Amino acid sequence: MYIKTEPKGWNMFAVFMYFKEDGPDEEDVEIKGYLQEHKLMPKQRTKTTVEDDECEVWYFGGCYLRNHLQEIMAIQRRVVTREMLAEELPGLLREGPDAEARQRASGLEDGQMSAAVAELVNEYHQEASFAPGEDGNLKVTLDAAAVQESFLKLPVAASRGS
Repeated sequence: MYIKTEPKGWNMFAVFMYFKEDGPDEEDVEIKGYLQEHKLMPKQRTKTTVEDDECEVWYFGGCYLRNHLQEIMAIQRRVVTREMLAEELPGLLREGPDAEARQRASGLEDGQMSAAVAELVNEYHQEASFAPGEDGNLKVTLDAAAVQESFLKLPVAASRGS
């Protein structure tokens, strides 16, 4: 999901939410649910293409959403940071310093790795796991040895023992 704001007039702004039509992102579902739960209806709905994705665009007045924008952004951040962890963790498991953890992680089938990563995402989904990178964008800052140690305690890793 993309969110774009534009100035509209003195002390006013417009909010455009772009929802992918094919294969919506996890935050799309959560944010639409939040909007529905709080009975927040867009002023206008249109369609457009963004980076080869067909999108439905919901337009809101900024004043209308004012008290809800922080929660909407928190939903988006929570989902994105969980996705960042899920992307980073397999590499930390397979390339970290612990040889036993590397071996066990490399021996997992896709479903087992997904289950292990889901457990580790739950454990490490916290502010301390992230920091701004040199480019100013958020990045994962986990210690590979600590992640591998947590991994070895999981049932899926223990069942792969020597």
